[in-house]
Amino acid sequence: MSAGHLTKSECTVSAGSQPWLVTEGPAGGVSPISLASSPVPASHGLSLVFMFPGGGAQYPAMGKDLYHSEPAFHAEIDGCAALARKYLSIDLWEALLDENSSAEAMKRPSIALPALFAVEYSLAKLWMSLGVKPDAMIGHSLGEYVAACLSGVFCLQHAIRVVGLRGVLFEKVGMGAMLSVPLPADVIKGLLGDRLSLAAVNAPNLCVVSGLCPDIDRLEAELNAMNVESQRIPLAVPAHSYLLNGVCEEFFQSLRQVPMQKPGMRFISNVTGNWISDAEARDPAYWVCHLRNTVQFAAGMNLILRNDPQVLLEVGPGRILSSLAKLNMCSRLILPSMRRRGEPLGDMDVFRSSLGRLAQSGLNTSTACPEVRGTTQCASRLSLRLGPKHAHD
Repeated sequence: MSAGHLTKSECTVSAGSQPWLVTEGPAGGVSPISLASSPVPASHGLSLVFMFPGGGAQYPAMGKDLYHSEPAFHAEIDGCAALARKYLSIDLWEALLDENSSAEAMKRPSIALPALFAVEYSLAKLWMSLGVKPDAMIGHSLGEYVAACLSGVFCLQHAIRVVGLRGVLFEKVGMGAMLSVPLPADVIKGLLGDRLSLAAVNAPNLCVVSGLCPDIDRLEAELNAMNVESQRIPLAVPAHSYLLNGVCEEFFQSLRQVPMQKPGMRFISNVTGNWISDAEARDPAYWVCHLRNTVQFAAGMNLILRNDPQVLLEVGPGRILSSLAKLNMCSRLILPSMRRRGEPLGDMDVFRSSLGRLAQSGLNTSTACPEVRGTTQCASRLSLRLGPKHAHD
């Protein structure tokens, strides 16, 4: 793969016998094409789905309340922070726990993305330590790395190193902007021109556009003139855009050195919107496409919902993916794990409330521990953690 010739219209990567083409049409629509297709796992009914948000969900001191209250979460954060210090030379303890330092740290992708990964991974491990285990997962952009790590594609050490490299490459590309736009993808494509990319399709009428700041400013002004209220995403990088073409080669070569295994749990691919296949999960070229390509979250969520899940649990800060699930017509129980940015409730209040609602939900999963296979058993198991105030939230 040669990065020198990359343009907006074509980005080509190859890995052994499975090359991938990433093509971007004249209206900015991005479509991945696998020249060596492989089967995807069969779909079955779902009970519990973990959802992992991506960049933009982070905020200063996220998870601090849980860190000081939950030993399992504390231990996992410490493990992630030790790896980040050793391999990335960054201090996640300071970034997550020192509120003065955290505000600045969350502006830097090289720190914010590993910090977000660490919080989501540690939160998932906390849920799982209580017997709350998913039988499928879906992440958004960075969130897919959490799903991949929990599924065994990456070990924790390599996941943190790859996520850290993504952040460094974003900073290498330079400042950019991302804009959430409440319009269908087909309409948005006609507004992109040659200098903007369709970064994500999040719902039938909600997409994200990525590019340089002046070009995002221009689009925002055009949308205002159309009485369309767009919203900036708090991540100052042009993620999932043609502006990343120049770093694809470096990312690809680094990924070739990373051991990858077939997934042990099902999760959705952001690239295809389908269940990830074993071949895709282990292919460095797939993860390059994942960096560069449009996030097909709406397609993935639709696949999840067609399997009629009982509960969708957002495993990360806030309720961004919970809102997106509702925009994709989800009518099932959707629960958060942590507070929103600026929300007066503490993380423990949010966590305990969701824990109580899970206990009462009648969750019945084949992959969960026996204690959470029924309301009575689950409530008994969790009552010690909830206390009388939250047992019937």
